[in-house]
Amino acid sequence: MLNRNFFFDQTKISLFNGKFNQTQIDGLNAILNEWEKSYSKKDDRWLAYMLATTHNEKDRTYRGIEE
Repeated sequence: MLNRNFFFDQTKISLFNGKFNQTQIDGLNAILNEWEKSYSKKDDRWLAYMLATTHNEKDRTYRGIEE
């Protein structure tokens, strides 16, 4: 299981200049929930890939979009 307090503390500092908005928190929690539910027994590098891709493609908003 992922230590979410540690994750959010470190992510906030290193990627978001010390603060989140609610959309970012909700988006990150959605990714982490799905990871823990379906993928957590797999290679953790896939979680890093999912987070990095979303971070870059959504311009740090982590907001879902319809394509």
